Amino acid sequence: MAAVFVLMLGGCAQYQWVKPGATQQEQDRDNYACLGEATKLYPPKQVSRIARTAYTTPKKTSCETVGKKLECITTGGDYVPEQIEYVDGNAGGRNHMVKQCMGMKGWSWELVEPKKFYEPKQPPETKPSSESKKPR
Repeated sequence: MAAVFVLMLGGCAQYQWVKPGATQQEQDRDNYACLGEATKLYPPKQVSRIARTAYTTPKKTSCETVGKKLECITTGGDYVPEQIEYVDGNAGGRNHMVKQCMGMKGWSWELVEPKKFYEPKQPPETKPSSESKKPR
């Protein structure tokens, strides 16, 4: 059980741009500038590719005897056409250029553990009040 929990935690890490001392605004500015330059050289380009080739489903014949007759049913043998998908043919070049540009600006692409979003708060310490100590 503990191993499963550790694996689940490991899946939460993600890559992000890191530059010691830099702010989120600086990262956004630099990333936007690099993406703009990369998009000029590698604009989005829709290209098609075969995601799955065409095929014919296997045939299956089932027979049974009904009275003195043999009845057979054949299923399958259906033609399934190829499946085409559309992708951005320039995405790889654009992403590579953004990584180079960000690296030249001092950023590195690193695997980072997520920050804790919830820190359980400790209850405040209760101190006896001076009034509760007074004799009555």
